[in-house]
Amino acid sequence: MPTKDYLNLLDNQGINPDLERMRKLFELLDHPEKKIKAIHVTGTNGKGSVCAMLEMILRSSGYKTALYTSPHLVDVRERIQVAGKKITLSDFTSWLHTVQKKAESLKQELTFFEILTAIAFSYFAHAKIDIAVLEVGLGGRWDATNLIPNPEISIITNISLEHTDYLGATTLKITREKCGIIKKNGICITGLKQRSLLREIKKSCRKKNSKLITEVNTKTIPSCNLKGFYQTKNIQIVLKTVEILKKQGWFIPGRALTQGLQNVHWPCRFDWRNIKIGQKKIPMLLDAAHNPGACLELIASIKKTKFIKKKCLLIFNALKDKDISSMAKTLSKNLKLSSILIPRLKTLRSSETLDVKKIFSQFLSNSKIRTFTNFNSLWHTLKNKKNELKFSWILMTGSHYLFADGLTKVKRSEVR
Repeated sequence: MPTKDYLNLLDNQGINPDLERMRKLFELLDHPEKKIKAIHVTGTNGKGSVCAMLEMILRSSGYKTALYTSPHLVDVRERIQVAGKKITLSDFTSWLHTVQKKAESLKQELTFFEILTAIAFSYFAHAKIDIAVLEVGLGGRWDATNLIPNPEISIITNISLEHTDYLGATTLKITREKCGIIKKNGICITGLKQRSLLREIKKSCRKKNSKLITEVNTKTIPSCNLKGFYQTKNIQIVLKTVEILKKQGWFIPGRALTQGLQNVHWPCRFDWRNIKIGQKKIPMLLDAAHNPGACLELIASIKKTKFIKKKCLLIFNALKDKDISSMAKTLSKNLKLSSILIPRLKTLRSSETLDVKKIFSQFLSNSKIRTFTNFNSLWHTLKNKKNELKFSWILMTGSHYLFADGLTKVKRSEVR
């Protein structure tokens, strides 16, 4: 089976929380997880940004870095990077075949994320990287990345409701799952402020004799290439992490910290572009705010711009397991929406466009909400019926899958 078809098949099979399959697979792969040093990051939102900043700072310090994140936007190989470069197609294909061959003897079906994690860890170990920054895929306790034995630091960015079918229906239950990345005699850094959730993290740290660091506030926030008001909290976590790493003996000079933050690139997070529609240059904001907490953070950032008072065309869809009602309410109540365009996403997990339209129709008349079978037809409408839509700027937000097609189209229409 071709590589792409095989991965699509696995992706559509969904999630199967368990670590035993991965333990056996890593044993067959000669334990790559034991050959890499790592920083391990979980949380509801901000994980990817924190990982990207830390990787860039460490790379600017002269280390050979690795970065493992999820989900990807356009190319699955974006998830696996060494020294700032995604894994080559030949290396990806080679390691995929190696992992597949080893997995055959397990007689257990591995998930999409497990296969990718096995590829990433094997690739990193083979590349002899100095340090990897690893983003948890889902939760923490049962996540495939959690077989990293002794991370330099474990980070919990924040907690809000998401993936309740797998992690639990309350933030307390979700916190317990994410505390699964805390290791014995380790160090945990968190940006959490909620007392009840902090108590849970403290309890987990006491059980594992792990040091907990909660004071991450910094009076002066250095300049960073990642914009958005919500990045302030992420930068504070990064600064505290760097401070602890230096105490552990990692060499991170001040210039590397400055350069790392100024040069970090993490697309589709409060990411402003200008695109050409007809003869007009239109501001467009790309932000993969894929859950209610992220939508609230996004709106808080938009409120600090002039666009909060201008007519907005919204391009939106999310996965069917998300709380779309809360997301729609946040976006509709705070933005001056002129139109909403809803494309079907390229995944079996996509919400039905008519269901999403019904939710938004509580806040905007049906005549201003349009649905599309795919992003291509949406983009064609946007380009050819711009005068009917009447807007000052565009916001594209929701699922990461939305950007798989969308980002390519935006880049082709982008003007500097």
